[in-house]
Amino acid sequence: MTHQERSRIIVRNETGEVLLVKGTISDGGWSLPGGGIERGEDAATAAVRELEEETGIVVNQSLVVKLGVLHKGDDDIPYTAHIFQVTVDSRMLPNKPVNTREIAAIGWFAIDLLPEGRSPMVRIALKTLTKQ
Repeated sequence: MTHQERSRIIVRNETGEVLLVKGTISDGGWSLPGGGIERGEDAATAAVRELEEETGIVVNQSLVVKLGVLHKGDDDIPYTAHIFQVTVDSRMLPNKPVNTREIAAIGWFAIDLLPEGRSPMVRIALKTLTKQ
């Protein structure tokens, strides 16, 4: 298999809650908005694009801060996740997912009250916040 480059974005609102998306693909768990980096695209652009595609939230890329790069191995598939953060007004979130083919639900969650069934990447990525 080829090496996968992905971007994930930690979206926080004015009260510090984190935006998670519940996928319809794979295990259907809660995760951070994000996805694959397209050919010729940089990681920050991919994070902003995926956020808009999945949630309808449009952010200026200049407001997005890179927190780090996480490396994860799943069987023999190398996986690199570029982790970004942006803070938005919680009223920017639509009532339902924009991309219902990939996303079943979206919601704000307090960091200490995250939903069950979340991907391990959520926990790992949120640890980058405490290192700031």
